[in-house]
Amino acid sequence: MAVAWFVVAPVGESQGSFLNPKVPDNSRLAEVATTSAAYKAWLGNGSYNGWQVVMGPFATEAAAKAAHPPAGLSAVLTAAQLGATVAAGAAIGSGPTLPGPTVTNPLDWLSNIGQFFSALTQPNLWLRVAKVVLGGVLVVAGLIKLTGTDKKVYGIAGMAASRLPGV
Repeated sequence: MAVAWFVVAPVGESQGSFLNPKVPDNSRLAEVATTSAAYKAWLGNGSYNGWQVVMGPFATEAAAKAAHPPAGLSAVLTAAQLGATVAAGAAIGSGPTLPGPTVTNPLDWLSNIGQFFSALTQPNLWLRVAKVVLGGVLVVAGLIKLTGTDKKVYGIAGMAASRLPGV
């Protein structure tokens, strides 16, 4: 089954002019089968079940995102969701409802800094760090022994020690 990707928005959303197009903030990516009614309608008149085409069709999701990647395109509508959102909106007397992430506090990432510093006080972290360091020391010691570098180092150290005054 072949699929196509469209950038869609609710019907009636402002898109600017032909020379200055604007993708609505609540636009979404829609994946539809090329044999579906949505695909045929969007190619024909640009509107289907309360959604209008903003851009498309595209062969892949990546191509659709590359054409216009605003933050609003994080939600992807499948054909089933497209029909479900329109039906739910019609039942309650509103336009299409858009699935997707809700707007969160933009400063939430600051809590990650606090979590990082609280992780530094965990004893298991330091136990793991000690194990990694000890493992690294053992690997280096093994490589030194395998390559014979230890004998060269001892030879150079012995020769240097014999040249020191008073030894």
